[in-house]
Amino acid sequence: MNNNDTNLEIKTFLQLILKNKKTLLIIIISTGIISTIISYIIPPKYKTTAIIYPIHLSPYSEESPTEQLLQYYNSVAVRDMVIKKMNLIQHYKIDTTKQQYKSLLNYIYRENISFSPTLYESIEITVRDKDPLMTKKIADCIIQTT
Repeated sequence: MNNNDTNLEIKTFLQLILKNKKTLLIIIISTGIISTIISYIIPPKYKTTAIIYPIHLSPYSEESPTEQLLQYYNSVAVRDMVIKKMNLIQHYKIDTTKQQYKSLLNYIYRENISFSPTLYESIEITVRDKDPLMTKKIADCIIQTT
């Protein structure tokens, strides 16, 4: 492809844009308006992160203390304790009369609370919620279980 072909393609492209400038302008403006409206409708979520380094863990297996603590944090016992202690059923406004309320509660828990190993053999606890104070309280509650 030579320089003249490139110039011709650019010229054709610019002519196409100028020909449809009204349509493109309407699309750009409407996209901006819609995204602004949506950003005001969606409530913000706050995030709290805590880093825990496992110490004083008795060796139960060949797994590292980090892996052991990670499995503990991901256990049903910890999840149920946090749900009960922090009253997450009421906080998330879950209707307990519905048959599948526990599935919904577990889904919301998994979406908002996560545990992951870090590069330096520690564990990162991440909690997301609409209430910044609640994120801190949940993270503190999880840390206190160890």
